[in-house]
Amino acid sequence: MAPELPVHLRSILEDEYPRFSDAEIARRRKAVAEVMAAQNLDHCVIYGANWTGSAVQWLTRWPVTTEAAVVFTPGKRDRIFIHYFNPLASQR
Repeated sequence: MAPELPVHLRSILEDEYPRFSDAEIARRRKAVAEVMAAQNLDHCVIYGANWTGSAVQWLTRWPVTTEAAVVFTPGKRDRIFIHYFNPLASQR
């Protein structure tokens, strides 16, 4: 049996998982789109693997575990390619 958490730590388990706001994600996506427009780019491929894909999560909120690649096209829905996709993880 696991030991009970001290009272001062119990609230950690009750809090929601911390996330950046929708406004912050929109700000990031707009910033990337502006850089792409300045370089005359239509698409941007972002890749991450083995929990080191912080750019993927930074732009999409998808936590990269094994591998993930994102095709970001401003104004379009992202295309994300996930290695070892876990359908349970996408139900968050």
